[in-house]
Amino acid sequence: MPQWLRAAAIAAGMCLLSAAPALADGVAADSKNAKMTCSPSTGGRIALSANGMWHGSSGGDQPVVYPNTLTNLGNAWTGGGVFQVPAGCKGPFYLSVSFEKDSTRICNGPFGTTDDVRMYFTVNGVKIGNSAWSGQNTGERDSASFDEVVLLSDGDQVKTMVYSDGGLHRCLGEFNVTIFNLR
Repeated sequence: MPQWLRAAAIAAGMCLLSAAPALADGVAADSKNAKMTCSPSTGGRIALSANGMWHGSSGGDQPVVYPNTLTNLGNAWTGGGVFQVPAGCKGPFYLSVSFEKDSTRICNGPFGTTDDVRMYFTVNGVKIGNSAWSGQNTGERDSASFDEVVLLSDGDQVKTMVYSDGGLHRCLGEFNVTIFNLR
């Protein structure tokens, strides 16, 4: 594990699997009070991968709902569009979002816009970091992606939101989210 990641994990109060004593099932325990950091059934790992096709919405910033769940290790995906950090799993998490903007299809309304479309993450309702951004006049289709590592606390709720300049109708041909803890 890189030194910078180890330092971030320790600063966040996370027990590292390689540095903490193990219980009988191999899950790390807090050396101070022998408390498990995450679910024994997942070895302390949390991972989500979800996707969808043909999301259409208009107006202000809207949450993105993912109809297909590919991976939900640790059951942190509460369904639709909310990822919640389980108790004892705080620390650094990798977040990734990608989408394809399509202006040739009708997605729950009119054709999609060729104007700016962005997808971004919120934690407990507050925008974090930058965004995946498909600029205006990029043609009929364009794709964008964004990745970041953030420190999350127990119970934090992560959502992805979509936005378009002026609230114009946006059509996401394909859209994906991946979240996992760095343990």
